[in-house]
Amino acid sequence: MCGRFVSYFDPAELVGLFNADQVTDLPGPSWNIAPTNQVAMVRAAPPGRGPDSVDSDQVGRAARGGRPGPARQGRVLGETGPDSAEPAQTETSGRGAERREIRVARWGLVPPWSKDPAIGPRLINARSETVTVKPAFRAAARSRRALIPAAGYYEWQAGGQGPKTPFFLHPGDGGPIALAALYEWWFPPRPTDGKGDDAVSRPVAGHRRQAAPRAVSGTLASGDAESRDPSRPEPLLTITVVTRAATDALGAIHDRMPLVVPPDLWDPWLHPAVNTAAAVSALIAQIPDPVLIPREVGRAVGSVRNNGPALIEPVP
Repeated sequence: MCGRFVSYFDPAELVGLFNADQVTDLPGPSWNIAPTNQVAMVRAAPPGRGPDSVDSDQVGRAARGGRPGPARQGRVLGETGPDSAEPAQTETSGRGAERREIRVARWGLVPPWSKDPAIGPRLINARSETVTVKPAFRAAARSRRALIPAAGYYEWQAGGQGPKTPFFLHPGDGGPIALAALYEWWFPPRPTDGKGDDAVSRPVAGHRRQAAPRAVSGTLASGDAESRDPSRPEPLLTITVVTRAATDALGAIHDRMPLVVPPDLWDPWLHPAVNTAAAVSALIAQIPDPVLIPREVGRAVGSVRNNGPALIEPVP
């Protein structure tokens, strides 16, 4: 599994590396990212809509033209509210290129059919072997795939009767790796007229109450003031890390590991044209195991209250 990871990269660095537009403020550097924390994610932006648009299942499954074109320079758009009507900007150097965006999601996927977000901490990982068939993940696997930039992740090795030993697994060059991920939008219950259990709609912790897109004929409107319900809390964007069986030295530490997507497969992983269970499974099978270095670190990482570069230092 993957229950803690590290990401300390500057937003401008991620914008350039992933050729993406930054559409929201990103979390600061952290050496101990835990479930329910806010994390940066890279996704293919829905076409023809503003940076704060919410993609529906219908839009997410649709194929949107050809494969992404050559790499391009992203731009920082800055944070905009969900009422923004700014049209999507396509600034590419090749025909048919997809716009990518970097935004923030809460770690722990909440399926759209869930009654409340409490399920999120139990869905921080999705097994690649069953991700296209499990009800909590199958829709997202087909249409809402993302990448999470990380410097590496932690895993704990069991040893005899004593406490488990933490390791930091990271690439040798110090650069970021891209963890395969799935995301979902979850909408809090709509308030009623004062009768019933949903008479009071409470915003999700950390999310302000304001106008949010609503469903219109199978899609979610964006930038249309008349289509917004000001009484409904803002939708919650959540994410899960895809995992696979660990092999070689990594398998000796733990039997599961994150699915790490190499740069040459970022485009297929994010592209909406890969939208069937068979195509997603075939793509997962193409992803090679990463070359990561395990480093034994101190047990301070076991507490979410601890943070800082010292956590990834090797034990003496």
